[in-house]
Amino acid sequence: MALALAFLSIISSAAATRFTQDQASTGIVLLQTRVDVEINSETHAVPRGVGSSVPTTEKGYQLVAELKDDNEMKAFVYRLVEKEARFVKDAAELSGMLPFYSGTQGVQSFESLKKELRDVPWVVDGEGRNAALNEEGYQKVGKHKSRPHMMAFARRILDANFKKCSDEGALIGLVPYYDG
Repeated sequence: MALALAFLSIISSAAATRFTQDQASTGIVLLQTRVDVEINSETHAVPRGVGSSVPTTEKGYQLVAELKDDNEMKAFVYRLVEKEARFVKDAAELSGMLPFYSGTQGVQSFESLKKELRDVPWVVDGEGRNAALNEEGYQKVGKHKSRPHMMAFARRILDANFKKCSDEGALIGLVPYYDG
């Protein structure tokens, strides 16, 4: 890995020295001077944290699966579970499932990943889905400082009062003021 960082440093330094004053006057230029990379077993340089940064969508899932890296898929799955106001109760169980989605043993779809995560007993509802619908429950959810958990809590309050959200954007805009 140190070799890869040194190589990228040399390349970026060379690119910076070839940058002339004429090029500077023609517009905005962005130059990345450092990137953390990891060389995987097939000797491809991949940015660290892809599973932590791609969108939690089908396209994001497929990008992570292309890496064939269980750790990157684990980061992606943890983000997906958090987005749904849930949490992984047993990391060992998750590790056993990952190869069938990460590309090391198989690739499926984002929808099948979400469905399986919702059905397994070791992924459970988080505080926003379970807390009592009162001040004490609100305080418990607020301690998480999690927008998805507070959003789940807010939806449960609406449901309990037989209400529907008529302006989804307003609800999404309101929750950050209450999510801790």
